[in-house]
Parts: sequence; C-alpha cells; structure tokens
Amino acid sequence: ALIGARACSKRRSDFLRGRIVAKRLLSSIHPGSTIEDFIVLPNDGGVPIPFDRNLTPLPYSLTISHTERIALAGVVKLPVKLGADVERTIERPAFVVDDYFTSIERDQVRQGDFEHQRTWATCIWALKEAALKALGDGLRRSTQSIEVVQMSPGPAFSPALMRCDDGTSLIASIRLIPQGAVAVCIIPAQADDLPLQISETEVFLS
Repeated sequence: ALIGARACSKRRSDFLRGRIVAKRLLSSIHPGSTIEDFIVLPNDGGVPIPFDRNLTPLPYSLTISHTERIALAGVVKLPVKLGADVERTIERPAFVVDDYFTSIERDQVRQGDFEHQRTWATCIWALKEAALKALGDGLRRSTQSIEVVQMSPGPAFSPALMRCDDGTSLIASIRLIPQGAVAVCIIPAQADDLPLQISETEVFLS
C-alpha cells in the first residue's frame, strides 16, 4: 500500500509540473499575463484544453508531456493539431519493443549495440506518443497502428517519417536530450512552417 501511495504521489507531482510548464508557455505568448490567468482541463478524450480565467476556450492546440521530474509543453494555433512527448532513456528496450513496436521498428532497434537499442527504442516510443497525442487518441489506440519509418536522432530537432495503418503519412521531429528524447508531431504536415511554441524541457529537482 505504501508503494502504491508513493507511486500515486509521484504521478500527481509529474502531472502538476506539466500543468505549470504549460501555463508558463501560455503566459509567454500573452504579454502581461501570469500563469494564474490560464486554466487547463482535459476534454472527454483526455486532451488538454487551455482556457482563460473566465473558462473561455483559447484557440490553441496544447500538448503536455511529463516523466520522472521532466516536463514539456507545446502550443500552436488551431485548427492545426500538435503532439509532443518527452521520455527518459528506456533502460530495458526489450520490454517495450516486443509488445508495442512493429516488426520494422523492432528490426531498427536490434540492428545496433545495446546503446543503440536504448536510444532507438526511446526515440521510437517518443515519436509514437507524440503522434497519438496529435491525432487525439493517446494510448487508447494501438501503438502498432503508427510505424516510425525513418529518423536520424541527434542533439538538434531532425525530421522523422511515420505511417499510420490506414496509409496516412505523418511528419514529426525528434531530438536527443541528456538521458532521453523529445518528439514533436504536427497535423497536417503541411502546417509544419506555422508559428509553433515548444517550451524547453524543465527538470524539477523535487
């Protein structure tokens, strides 16, 4: 029971960190505002929706990601949809690869040494999560319904190509960070030159 309580406390702390980073980002694009001027609530599908203090919806697609004291947020004007994900390096790739990756993705992961496997598994997982968020489905949809076809992860954002099981192509970006990766997906792909705000990854010490 104690372990469960600690796990719930940690998840709640990460959740609150994500909301703080999202409100800071919204405040940065609304000069003169503070984080108290914004409210973030989930819709029926769990997608975060930004509101002003009067509960008027704001015309943005908002995405939030948090994991183990790291938080990230992104925003772009509607009707464009945005998804982003930050992940810590996956220490045991096999646990994720075998159950959640397609055969092509498994081959990509396994073609290198263990360090390559950790990096590739982390990046593929982050890209899948970012795409599922942009589509508005989250993990309610099978991770194998989206396949990472091509990527070249490095310290700066670089393009990644994904394909849905209905044949639709998705364009995303992937970036390595210390001990992890950040992925961003924007829909439609033709909107990738629109103004897009992504927060820096914030690391919380407690």
